[in-house]
Amino acid sequence: IIDALLRGFQEGQDILTLSLGQFDGWTESFVAVVASRIAASGIVVTIAAGND
Repeated sequence: IIDALLRGFQEGQDILTLSLGQFDGWTESFVAVVASRIAASGIVVTIAAGND
C-alpha cells in the first residue's frame, strides 16, 4: 500500500484514494503517516476504512 501511495505521489497524481478493510490503530500506522505527508503536500488523499 505504501509503495502504491509513493508511486502515485512520484507520478504527480492529483488524487489518491484507498479502500481498506478495518484498520486498527490507523493513526499510528505507517500507511497513515505516508498518506498524511502526501496530503500535506497538496495532493488529495481519500481513505475508506471498515464497513461496519
